[in-house]
Amino acid sequence: MRFSVDDLVKEVSLLIVEVERELTERKLGIPGDGTVTQLQFIGQELNTILRNAKLNKIPRKEERHVAFARLVVDEWDVRSSLGRRLSALANRYERMKSDAYTI
Repeated sequence: MRFSVDDLVKEVSLLIVEVERELTERKLGIPGDGTVTQLQFIGQELNTILRNAKLNKIPRKEERHVAFARLVVDEWDVRSSLGRRLSALANRYERMKSDAYTI
């Protein structure tokens, strides 16, 4: 199934909400996925992806890279639901067909 810009916008929007929730919990001292710094970094990168998608300015396939994917894989618990969703998004985003982002 093709991953479209609309799919990207929807998934990133949902993940931003979840990352912000996790960030709030970390700031309150509630344990969970990621540190405050990690979640802030992930949130910034997700917001950049979302902004670019809405403006139809997604980089060419060979220029797309999601830095948070490595952080999640290397430092988070493999059983993390949020981590799996972030990794899946990164994979789909980096592999989107070039014509998927022409609106």
